[in-house]
Amino acid sequence: MATGGIAATRENLYYLGWGKQAAWNTPVAPTNYWRWLDGSDANPDRKVQKEREGDTSPLISLIYPTGQHWVVKVVEYVRPITAGCALQAILGTNSDTYTAPTQSGTLSAAIVAGATSFQTALNLGSSGTIALNFTPGIGNATYEVQTVNIASKSGTGPYTYTLNGGVTFKNAHANGDTITSQSSHVFTRQPTTYDPYSLEAAFSQAGFGKAFRIQDAVCYQLKIAMETGKPIKLEHDWYCSLATVQAALQTPVFEGTSVIGQAGAPLHYNMALGAWSVDGATTGAAALIKKAEITLKNSTAAEEFQTEGLSPTYFIPGILDIDGTLDVIFTSYQQFAETYFNALTLAAGAQDSYIQGYGAFSTLFTGDPINSLALSLPNVAYTAAKLNPPKLDGKALMQQLAFSAQKTALTPTTFTATLTNSQASSY
Repeated sequence: MATGGIAATRENLYYLGWGKQAAWNTPVAPTNYWRWLDGSDANPDRKVQKEREGDTSPLISLIYPTGQHWVVKVVEYVRPITAGCALQAILGTNSDTYTAPTQSGTLSAAIVAGATSFQTALNLGSSGTIALNFTPGIGNATYEVQTVNIASKSGTGPYTYTLNGGVTFKNAHANGDTITSQSSHVFTRQPTTYDPYSLEAAFSQAGFGKAFRIQDAVCYQLKIAMETGKPIKLEHDWYCSLATVQAALQTPVFEGTSVIGQAGAPLHYNMALGAWSVDGATTGAAALIKKAEITLKNSTAAEEFQTEGLSPTYFIPGILDIDGTLDVIFTSYQQFAETYFNALTLAAGAQDSYIQGYGAFSTLFTGDPINSLALSLPNVAYTAAKLNPPKLDGKALMQQLAFSAQKTALTPTTFTATLTNSQASSY
């Protein structure tokens, strides 16, 4: 048996989890975990004052801390359930308008993989189709979504239904497993308060790792990044109060699979095919978007509620800025004209205008008949519509559109994210 060496820790032997607190200053254990990506981090930010006193020496003679808080950054791909955490956290208390499933029940008999029908005491009706979750929930490896032919109903309870279109079940499901229809979560910014979260970060090597439970965490910035050919990505930044070292490590449970196209896997750029809309149209710039980013940032300052203690005891959201960019293959001067000339087209003799150009942006990523994410900014002011400088490489000309969301009397809600999934409760 080999001995000796150093007790080194592999850097990806790490978990990041969260739980929503019922009250400030009352940390809780994590209930969910992120499948984090490179760029994620959790560390204390310690402010230290260094001074020289008049003791005839040229050296620093006094060092003391003036404050400390934790800063956490999470980079993740958008999965249907876990994505709701950051959206709710940055938009504040009561930001999730939740609509419960219209159908909820259990299986009356086990299902084998490859079957085309199932039994349930749930009466789904007699006509049409409905999309159902089978064995939903974070950590359920057999979770899947299927569309059911309601008109195929037979029996008087339990009822037997057949899947629509001749498809089969991918996974086996046990008698008594949950079946539900779609849940909906519509997120909009609320004006006054944050809900506090506890975040737990740990290098989880048995016998050597340590877990830090970080309380009163609030999400102050969120970036949604969308790029051709890649999964949709969230980057969210958190300010937190103090951390407590835990006696034991957690056993993380993660959402879904890592197979694009299966329920619980990341939503992908190609899932928005035909669903991009710019200035109310799905053609032109909307059909040729190579990359899009939306950033939401609250004006939260980490030290605002630091008083007699080392760490802050509270946070408020402050004000919210929403900015974005679209990188598009240039085919039309429409947004250029709107931004700089206050016009939809560039007529001969048109001149620079002091009138602000406005537009709108929306998109929808549909993973399957249950799981989706829709983003809507109904009123954006174009701050730039720059054409790339000319090059000799002969490639397609690109244009970057930069915009900021603006509230008006007609559009008081500047940003809406709608997440449909299998989570049958509000965030």
